[in-house]
Amino acid sequence: TVNFITKAEDIFFENIPSSYLNAKIFYICPMDYEINMKTIKRISDLGKIMAVDIGGYGGGTSDTHPKEKSGYEIKELCPFFDIVKGSIEDYYHIFGVGVGDEQEVSKKIIQWGAKISLITLGEEGSFIKIKDKEYYIPAFPTPLSEILDRTGAGDCFSAGFLTHFFHNRDPYTSAVYASATTSYVIERSGGVVVERMPKKQEIERRAKVIHNIAKG
Repeated sequence: TVNFITKAEDIFFENIPSSYLNAKIFYICPMDYEINMKTIKRISDLGKIMAVDIGGYGGGTSDTHPKEKSGYEIKELCPFFDIVKGSIEDYYHIFGVGVGDEQEVSKKIIQWGAKISLITLGEEGSFIKIKDKEYYIPAFPTPLSEILDRTGAGDCFSAGFLTHFFHNRDPYTSAVYASATTSYVIERSGGVVVERMPKKQEIERRAKVIHNIAKG
């Protein structure tokens, strides 16, 4: 449950520091609709890799959720993004669906214009779809007793995916890398601090385990 005690002002294109405009990837990740379509369109015009987390567009972090479960707000977003990421909880609020419906949801995301659909499934891992391929990526088998803090897991999944995707443009290995990244973060606590974040070598070690599980 998210309760907004106060809310920051909306973020507009003019608020973005000029040095940020040289970034290779733009990740739009609002809490509650604070980045509007006009701003998204202007960022998209820069021609960079575009990714979005739909949690703040009617999903799990939003203060209000769509009454009509058609996904019309997400349909408007998809043409501007290479990567559309959401949790299955987000899609419950947007489409009224749950675990088991990720394939149908991803088909819509791709049909609406996104190149890659990423859906996180909690302990079940994640599901990724591109135009002609789809994959289930298992979560790293972390014992329940070792999970300390799931806060920020979705953001770290996205960070792991985008970091790897930037270098190799491969959706599958990027999703494996993202799953490995998340597995370390949930074993630690303390917010967004360096000590909580895994090193590259640690991620690569667990990524191999996840890849072997995925391949059976």
